[in-house]
Amino acid sequence: LTEFEESCENDMLAFVLISFIILTLIASGFAFYYRHHSSIKKWLFVNQLCLGCASEVDVDTDFQYDAFISYSHRDENFIAHELVPKLEAPPQKFRLCIHLRDFVPGMLIETQILNAIATSRRTIVYVTQNFLRSEWTRHEFRLAFEQSLRENRTRLIVILATDVQRLDQLDPQLRVFFSTTTYLRADDEKFWQKLVYAM
Repeated sequence: LTEFEESCENDMLAFVLISFIILTLIASGFAFYYRHHSSIKKWLFVNQLCLGCASEVDVDTDFQYDAFISYSHRDENFIAHELVPKLEAPPQKFRLCIHLRDFVPGMLIETQILNAIATSRRTIVYVTQNFLRSEWTRHEFRLAFEQSLRENRTRLIVILATDVQRLDQLDPQLRVFFSTTTYLRADDEKFWQKLVYAM
């Protein structure tokens, strides 16, 4: 009987000890997740693991801007008086980065472009004839496109203006983008709704 009691006590002690270890591990796991959940979700999303556990919204919380707008300075009137006011107004209240207002005088333009792309969830590219004629704006597009490819995420929103009717007018890299990706046309009657949805 004594051996049986000792055996029961040993089994009970082992059970309590194992239960305590398991509960401690579970509690530690919850505490670790609670403390680092945003980093864990970002890692899962970037590595395309457990896609149901993390969404792009979880990853996009650290950006300073909702979008950087790439455009030719000759199209500044449309950007400053139509596009920006509509996107920054309620109910959307998107935070936008534009050359005219947010670039710092005296800093290298390329550095500011790279910084604007890196600190924005999206890059809106407004493609007009003026855009196509400007080496700088095409360079901005290439930088944003390469960033999107590196991250394997859709970060580009391209708007094709009414003065660009044929895609064969585009340079080869732009043509590849337009042939493989959905873009917005400025003359679409649902243009504004589609743009807000894409944001």
